[in-house]
Amino acid sequence: MSLRTRWLALLLSTLLPACNRDGLPAAPADAAQSGAPDLLDRCAAISECECSILDSCVAVIEACYCVPDTCMGGGQCFCSGGRYFGCASPDCPSSITCSRAAAIGRDSKGCPNCTEPTDCATGLAALTQSCMFGADRLSDFHCTGNVACKLACLVAVSRCDEVGCGLCGTCDCGADGPFEKCVRACP
Repeated sequence: MSLRTRWLALLLSTLLPACNRDGLPAAPADAAQSGAPDLLDRCAAISECECSILDSCVAVIEACYCVPDTCMGGGQCFCSGGRYFGCASPDCPSSITCSRAAAIGRDSKGCPNCTEPTDCATGLAALTQSCMFGADRLSDFHCTGNVACKLACLVAVSRCDEVGCGLCGTCDCGADGPFEKCVRACP
């Protein structure tokens, strides 16, 4: 057994004392009768760092996701900016694409998924939270007028850098990104 494997086994045994040989929380023998979590639920409980090293679970990510530097083997990426959506069973897709305005949840099978907003205010709140924008960043954006067009602009944002500061009422930059250009084009 290599030093890395022994170190990983020690780490996992310390962090997850009641786990099976794959590092997943062990299900009781009578799991079917007790309603204990199945593999989907057990994978969902695994941390981002642990998920990236287990064969029995898959990290559900978007393009350009980079394992964090704080994880073993992390930080060596060709691109970055992709999001980690959760750990899941290998039965789930390993990659999904969501707008920054989407709510991230789990589908009926327990796989991470995204639900695009159906109203402008929800989309604005989700975009603001996802991109960690301050209250002023989109202070001049209002869900009035052609709301359907503005919602389409919110849903079109796939990266935070697509939002400039042209709709910031207190900023001194005024630079429009693709998001602001989309909003200004709404009739």
